[in-house]
Parts: sequence; structure tokens; C-alpha cells
Amino acid sequence: MYRDRTESAANIRVVPDAWCERPRHDGGGEEVILVTTMVRWDPFRELGLMERSMRSLGMPLLQVPALPAADIYETEDLFVVAMDIAGVAPDGFTVTFDAGILSVSGERREQASGRREYHAMEVKVGPFERRFRFPKRVDPASLKATYELGFLEIRLTKVSDRPQSVRVDVEAK
Repeated sequence: MYRDRTESAANIRVVPDAWCERPRHDGGGEEVILVTTMVRWDPFRELGLMERSMRSLGMPLLQVPALPAADIYETEDLFVVAMDIAGVAPDGFTVTFDAGILSVSGERREQASGRREYHAMEVKVGPFERRFRFPKRVDPASLKATYELGFLEIRLTKVSDRPQSVRVDVEAK
């Protein structure tokens, strides 16, 4: 039997309950209204919670690519790409320039082996590859890369798009 809506609220108690939607009476004569809360199920949220739980145990569920952060800036005569690849040996990555695209690939490996109990695991390990296209033409022969203190810096000289005026001397024969 459902509660009469005209009754006073003095003898009514609201209790959250996930199983019952009907009002019921407890033994003391007080009417109890059970409230059901509906929550939209989000499978990606559940997957994220499970990933966090697994990662806290040191067993990542999903393998997220280890993309190193990069800053790209431009000066008057060159482009500079600075990448944070700390923990990668200088021979652990390759830099190539082909068809106007700069590619940096390599692999960041775990530093030590053995049993560990992680409290946080934020440094991504594994293979990575980053590709960069530049808005202006660059000279591939001018590509220069340096690696210092965990940062890779790549410098590319710009090539002028406008034709340069050149005076041509004409020889008389």
C-alpha cells in the first residue's frame, strides 16, 4: 500500500535502498519510504577505476603509449624542437627527417629489474614515436640534434619561400 500524499511528514523516514521502491512500515508504526537512486552506467569510468586499481598493484591493465613531451618554437631563422626523454640512452632513439616530417622514435625502459612495490607509477615506459610537420620549408641538411640532461634538442634551419633576387653578369663573346 502506498502512502497517502496528504499525510504529515512527522512520522515518515526516508531511507536509501537499492532493492525496494515501495513504502514499507518498520515495526514501530513509522512509515519508511525507500528511495532508489538511478545512476547512468559509464563503462569508461569503470575501466578507468579498474586501470587505477591494477596500476596501484604494479600491473598496468592498459598499455598507454609513452609519448614524451615536446616543445616546438620558431625563431627568425630556425625551428627548435625540445623533447623530454629522460631515462633514454643517447643510442636508444633515432631522429629522421623524410618528406618534410621530423620523426623521433625510441624506447624508454624500466631502470632496474626485480620485485618492487609501487606507491605511484607515473613514468611511462615502452616504445614511443613522435612526428612533427613544420609550417614552412626547412633545410634537411642543416638538421642538428643535441642530447643533454635528458632533453633532446633538434634545430632545423628555415628555407626562404620567396625567390631571392640575384644579379647575373652577362658575358660577351
